[in-house]
Amino acid sequence: MCHQYDERAWRMEDKVMFLSVTEGDDKPLKYPLMFSEASLLLINKIGLLPYTNFDIAKVKKEPIGMNPKLDIIEVSAKIGCGVEYVV
Repeated sequence: MCHQYDERAWRMEDKVMFLSVTEGDDKPLKYPLMFSEASLLLINKIGLLPYTNFDIAKVKKEPIGMNPKLDIIEVSAKIGCGVEYVV
């Protein structure tokens, strides 16, 4: 479930957006401005994916259509995925 990402140095002025799996996968279409202006999207609580109907492929595809430069990282503190990119 954990993925490796190319390391990139984010700057202080970059806009980081958190999206929790428990919030639902409709947020990119509901709040397009946030997704189109963010530099980094952190999809949090991916350890809960098996217990939700959250479509992670859809959530990754829709924002990239709005913002091709958006970096996306899947994060779960519980299972230890992606945390090293956030801390």
